[in-house]
Amino acid sequence: MGITSGAGGALFGVFVVAVCSYAGGRLHEWIRRGRERDAAYRDGYNEATQALWAMAVKTRGAAAGGPAAASRGRHQVDDRVTRDLRAHRQSSSI
Repeated sequence: MGITSGAGGALFGVFVVAVCSYAGGRLHEWIRRGRERDAAYRDGYNEATQALWAMAVKTRGAAAGGPAAASRGRHQVDDRVTRDLRAHRQSSSI
C-alpha cells in the first residue's frame, strides 16, 4: 500500500493541487507586479527627464537674457530678510 492509494492518495492529490495553485498565483502576482513596477519606473524616469530639460531650458534662457532673466536671480529672497541682515551687520560692526 503506497501513498497514492485510497483516502491517503486523494488527500495527497488535494494537497498537490493546492500547493500548485498557490505557487501559480504567487508567480502570476510576481509577474504582474514586475510589469507594473517597470511601467512606474519608466513613467517616473520620463517625468524626471522632462522636468530636468524644462529646468535646463529656463536656466539657459535666464543666462541668455530670456524671459526668466527678468526675475531677481535664481533664489528669491524676501526684502525683509535682506533688511534684517543689513541691520544685523551694521549693529554688529559698531
